Amino acid sequence: MTDSLKKITSKIFPTHVFLLSHLALVFGILMLVSVNFFFDTTGFFKIHYKDETRLSEFMGDDKNVLIPSSKINFNERILRWFWYTNHDVKKETIIFGSSRARMLNNSFFNWPNPKVFVEVVNGGTLQDFIVFTYLRDKRSGHWPRELVLSIDPHMLSKTNEYADWIEIVYPALYREAVQFYKMNGLPELSKTEFSKFETIQGSKGEHAKSVRNFLKFITSTSSFSPNFSSFFNSVTTIHLSIDDMESTSKKCTEETSKVTKHYVFCADGSMPMYIGKETAEEVAEVEKLLLIDPKMPVTESIDPLAINLLEQIVSLYRSNGANVTLLITPPHPGFYEQSERKGDFMGFIKVEKELNKFAKQYNLKLVGSYNNEVIKAKRNCFIDWIHPATCALDFVRSEMKALGVIGQ
Repeated sequence: MTDSLKKITSKIFPTHVFLLSHLALVFGILMLVSVNFFFDTTGFFKIHYKDETRLSEFMGDDKNVLIPSSKINFNERILRWFWYTNHDVKKETIIFGSSRARMLNNSFFNWPNPKVFVEVVNGGTLQDFIVFTYLRDKRSGHWPRELVLSIDPHMLSKTNEYADWIEIVYPALYREAVQFYKMNGLPELSKTEFSKFETIQGSKGEHAKSVRNFLKFITSTSSFSPNFSSFFNSVTTIHLSIDDMESTSKKCTEETSKVTKHYVFCADGSMPMYIGKETAEEVAEVEKLLLIDPKMPVTESIDPLAINLLEQIVSLYRSNGANVTLLITPPHPGFYEQSERKGDFMGFIKVEKELNKFAKQYNLKLVGSYNNEVIKAKRNCFIDWIHPATCALDFVRSEMKALGVIGQ
C-alpha cells in the first residue's frame, strides 16, 4: 500500500466509523421510540381499543368468551370502561377485587341464578372501584343488595404503586367520580413516576400525559422488551380475531379452562383459569417460586387516607341500601410465612389486623384470612405465591354462606 493511499485511508476510515456509529445510534433510538409508541402493551398511548371493544360487546350481551392465553393483549380497565358505558350491570351482588378474586363467580358459589357480578382487574385498587361504581351508577342507577370487597394489602398501602394505572387509563374519569360522590381526604393517586399529569383528550377517552412522562416512557428500555414482544406478536398475526374470541355456553369454571386450554372471560365479570398444580412435581415448581423475589409492591405501612377511602366506599353503598362484607383471600402459605419471617414486608399481618379493627368499628362482616392456619388450604391449591385457586377458597365459600352473605 502506498503512503498516499495510507493517508487517504486514515482520513476516510475514522469518518466512516463516526458516521456509521451515529447512524446505528439514530436507528436504535428510532427503533426504541417506534416500538414503544406503536406497540404499547401498557396502554399509555393506545387510542383504538378494538379488542377491548369487541370483548365488551360479547360480555355485555351475556356471552362467555374463550381466548387462548397467547392472544391476550388488552387493557382490562378499558374493557370494563367500555362494558359499563354501553351495557347495564344490574346484579344483586357485586364482588370487587384484584386478580386474586377473579374466580369467585356464580359457579363457585353454586348459585342457580346469575346474581353475582365479579368486578376484578389485575392490581385492582379502591380507586378503580370508585370509577367502576360511577360508570355503573351513571348507566343504570342500579345498586346491589350485597357488596363484597376483597381487600389486598396493596390497596391500603402508603406505597400503592398500582394506583399508577388510574393516572394512565382514566384520570379525568376518576376525578369526575370523586367529585360526583363528594369524596375527600383521599390517598395520592400515584406514588412513583406517573404523578402530576396533564390530561388531554384521545379519540377513545381520556389519556394522562405530560411532557416529562411522555419522554420518559417513549425512551424507556424497560418498556421496550414487552412492547417488542407485542410487535413480534403483531407481525406473526397473534392479535385477537373473531375466531379467537369464541363464544361459549359452557360454565365459567376452571374445568372449562382446563378442557379448552383457554382463558374464560365470563359474562358475570369473572375469569376462572385452570391451575393444573396436581402432581408433586407441579406443587414443587410453585414452591420454587417462593425463592424468587416476586417484585411486588411491599406494604411497609398502612395509609390512613386509604382507610378513609374505604370508609367512604362503605358509607356510599350502605346509603344506597347495600350490605357490605370485607373478604380476605389467602396467598400461598409459604409466601405468607416468608413475609412473616422478614418483618411482614407484604403487610399480611398488619392489614388483616387493621381490617378486623375496621370491621368491628363499622359493624361489617369479615370473611377469610391471609393466614393459611385459618383457611386450611392445601399447598397445591395455589397458582403461584400470591394467587389462590378455587380449591383454596372452600373455607371462604362456607363462611360466606353461613353468614348469609351469598348463596342463600
